Amino acid sequence: MQSINDKITEIFPQDCAIVFLEAHPDDETFLSGGLIYQLQNMGYQIYVIYCAAAADEKLAGTVGRQQEAVRALRCLAPDRICFLPYFDSCFENVDTLVSVKLTEAVRCCTDLFTRISRPIVLVSYDENGGYGHKDHIAVHKLGLKLRRTNTQIRQLYEVTINRSLFNTWIADHTHKEKSYLPQTQYWAENYGTSAEEIDYSFTLSPELTELKRRHLSGYASQMSAKEFPLILSDEDFTELFGTEYLKK
Repeated sequence: MQSINDKITEIFPQDCAIVFLEAHPDDETFLSGGLIYQLQNMGYQIYVIYCAAAADEKLAGTVGRQQEAVRALRCLAPDRICFLPYFDSCFENVDTLVSVKLTEAVRCCTDLFTRISRPIVLVSYDENGGYGHKDHIAVHKLGLKLRRTNTQIRQLYEVTINRSLFNTWIADHTHKEKSYLPQTQYWAENYGTSAEEIDYSFTLSPELTELKRRHLSGYASQMSAKEFPLILSDEDFTELFGTEYLKK
């Protein structure tokens, strides 16, 4: 695993736009919030596309979640935050990312890419979709298909969870209350990626780590200050979320 802190411009060429494919609002902050903020601060063109977060006032919480995402990404211009017309898979009788054909989602993304005049570095999810959510796995498949079929995309990276780190941390904290720990009963057994299979790491500065925590706290519809991860001590939050991980 190599640190990219001193070679960001090698991994992300400055003539490229960086497009993050996300499933739901808050995923971008959990998995790559620090990297998004850093690249934005360095003057890159950043776009975030939510693939399973369409909104309808008749569907509880969907409008509010989009609003939370826009607030969390207020460092970006509004036209660089995009929502595909597909809903979270928890909803029924609507078009969800997992119910539509992959080619349709590819077409939607390709239409969005026509706004971008530069080559693209695409950032998606690992094959396990981070923790195994089926919407995340669909985003992984979408990223692969786009990379194979769209010549505008110069490189694809996949954000991931450091499974080795999390497993060790959880084992060391079994004495803690349930609210202090991640709800791994909802995760796939082989979530994320083992440390030896991760290609790159990006270590957040203390300021970026605090910003990441503050933006996560803005997702009040999804998490409480009394639960993981916001309940974590500064030391534990930094250990688990102060470094972000990429596969190539």
